[in-house]
Amino acid sequence: RARGLYSGQLHMFNSKITALTQDAGHALGAPFGYGNVYLAGDSIRIINSEISWCQGCLTAGLVMHLDTRLENSVLAHAKSALCGYKETPHKHNLITGCVFRDCETAIQSPHSFLVISDCRFERNRRNWKVDNCREFTLVGCEIQPPLEANLYGRAAYAVAKNWQPQVLIKQRVRIAVRDQAGRPVTNATVTISGGMDGERMMFQTDAAGIAGVNAGRSGILLAARLEQAAEGSSLPETADFKYDIRIQAEGYQPADIAGYDPWRDPDGATVVLQK
Repeated sequence: RARGLYSGQLHMFNSKITALTQDAGHALGAPFGYGNVYLAGDSIRIINSEISWCQGCLTAGLVMHLDTRLENSVLAHAKSALCGYKETPHKHNLITGCVFRDCETAIQSPHSFLVISDCRFERNRRNWKVDNCREFTLVGCEIQPPLEANLYGRAAYAVAKNWQPQVLIKQRVRIAVRDQAGRPVTNATVTISGGMDGERMMFQTDAAGIAGVNAGRSGILLAARLEQAAEGSSLPETADFKYDIRIQAEGYQPADIAGYDPWRDPDGATVVLQK
């Protein structure tokens, strides 16, 4: 029988919480409060684990203003996986490398400035509902389109704060530089400009001819899309950001990519330099 945890801790390592019979009729639940499964201790750790087949609006329900760490875990077959209502996240929150799968709404009313990194969203009815925050950010995530549209709105708290809730999606992009024979070009300068703030960034290619590889994590971090609640609609206004890229290397002619769109092509680009 599921329990509600309002204080104390839940620490899971290489573990699983799920229904013995994995279908909707046997999903975990208990008749109280926020809808059957509500995990809200003052310390949540779910590492290399899984929570699945739970009922309720806060299923696997990590109230994200608390001290929460989710790493390399699966949250699946739930009404919602994560939910939070505070204005700013706890400084120890970390949500990375997770899979949100087969949920009614994977992220429900996230708190402002929450960052979710390197996660996957798969076969969710809705990936998120955003109505009570200022901004929530996804970094380097693989996002399959939801079965139905994500929802945007303005709850009373957002209206009182004069917020127009929004989601910022950033991608980690690799720029590969090759010569005409397909060999990597090292120490090429890659200059990227434009995007959300008209920023200008410079990178050097490594021995593999790749720009944007740092400490084992590859990718130049670029803002790809901004989705914002629109008055009178549950669908957002969207803006996709484009970048101009120039590649220069000694002994080669410069090359340019105009209007690169990381939302449409999140994997990056390969550029062949001419002598």
